Amino acid sequence: MMLDIVLAFLAIALATVGTLTEKPSLRVKTLPISLAVLVAVGTVFKSRSDDVDKSPMEAALLTSLNPPAGFYGKLDDEIGKVGIPRA
Repeated sequence: MMLDIVLAFLAIALATVGTLTEKPSLRVKTLPISLAVLVAVGTVFKSRSDDVDKSPMEAALLTSLNPPAGFYGKLDDEIGKVGIPRA
C-alpha cells in the first residue's frame, strides 16, 4: 500500500516538474524522464508481485469453501421442510 502511494506521488511530482519548466536544460529533461521510467517499471513489478501473491491466497480460499460431507443432506432436508414436496 505504501509503495503505491509513493509511486503515485512520484508520478505527480514528475508531471509537475515537466509542465512547470519552460526551457529546461538537458540534465533537467533527462532526470524526470529517467524517474518516470523507474516509476513505470516499479509499478509493473509491484502489480506483478501482487498477482503472484494473490494466486496462493485464492487457492486457499477456494479450498476452504468446500462444505462438510453432511451439509448437502441437511440442506436437502431443510429445503424439503419449507419447499414443495418432490414428485
